[in-house]
Amino acid sequence: MMLVDAHHHVWRLARGDYAWLTADLPIHRDYTLDDLRPLLGDIPATVLIQAAPTSAETALMLDVARNSSGLVRGVVGWEDLAQPAIATGAWQPWADDMNRVAQETGAFCNLSGLITEAASDWLVDDLRRYVDYLLTCFGPDHLMWGSDWPVVNLAGGYPRWREASMELLAGLSPDERAAILGGTAAAFYRLPA
Repeated sequence: MMLVDAHHHVWRLARGDYAWLTADLPIHRDYTLDDLRPLLGDIPATVLIQAAPTSAETALMLDVARNSSGLVRGVVGWEDLAQPAIATGAWQPWADDMNRVAQETGAFCNLSGLITEAASDWLVDDLRRYVDYLLTCFGPDHLMWGSDWPVVNLAGGYPRWREASMELLAGLSPDERAAILGGTAAAFYRLPA
């Protein structure tokens, strides 16, 4: 089974296009692949996701991928897709939107960014309803796990999200877990093994 982190970021603040990344946030600093590598453990492949809505950000990401020694195997441009308001327990219109996307398109979905939408004292059970719904809508062959690193550091960190994810996916078959944890991303992004 190939493990893939299908959602992480890098950024350079000096570029000036991260309007959301204010100085009061504990992640307000540059992040590079050198910061992420020690956290990956047995994960050999990643997909880099844009953190700013600019072409300069895309150019940065492509350069990072080219110079990653094979770690970054995919790059995704930015699009404003809002994760559910888990902190308030909001369900609609998110649930209808996710179902419509899953049913009417061939879209794939990242299982990432959920804990940053939850309350600061989130528990695994706070996320379960949302994860189960995404599994129902998209299925393991169209759902892929991602860390949302380093943004995940605002809501518990990489290890806590990975551990919670394993608990949330524990009821699935080994093949279904393998798909979500890497197989789907490898197929979707056509990542070399």
